Amino acid sequence: MKSIAIISFLLLIGSNGFGQESNCEQYKKVIEYFKSDTSFNSYYNKVKLKFSINEEVGKGGITPFLTYDYIAIKLGFKDKSLLFAQDTSVFMPEVRQLEKESLTDTTKNTLNCLNNLSVNRNPKIHINFYRKEKNVLSVYTSRIYKKPRHTYGMMHLFFFNELNEIEHIFETTWIE
Repeated sequence: MKSIAIISFLLLIGSNGFGQESNCEQYKKVIEYFKSDTSFNSYYNKVKLKFSINEEVGKGGITPFLTYDYIAIKLGFKDKSLLFAQDTSVFMPEVRQLEKESLTDTTKNTLNCLNNLSVNRNPKIHINFYRKEKNVLSVYTSRIYKKPRHTYGMMHLFFFNELNEIEHIFETTWIE
């Protein structure tokens, strides 16, 4: 009976894409995007883009600031302004579900491929990944300082297509 439960659990993990090494390509594309994006570079005041990447990938992680962007794409709208033109009964159940998930889901999984993307000496920007679905990554970045002080960062929401190409990107900034 225990072996059936363990096999069922492993199949569940494999079916939703959370924790699979095959998704490492998506993480690499996110890092490449950060290195090439001019707004990301200018936000971090052109510091040398050396990343410290947390190899523990959380599950969920849609920030309240990007909730409506996420729901708009999931419901087939190109922009969240089109979502707000709808009756609230269309999207509020999704909002409530995301709020409930953010309070209860603390699952994390370690991916070895993220360790290879990180630098060991003098990183300037810290990155945390959260997987919402097989094709959705939420990414939190923050500036690293040598001495403790207030920091700032960005939150990105990446949607990938079936070919692991970035399809949609939403971003917002934060400051502590």
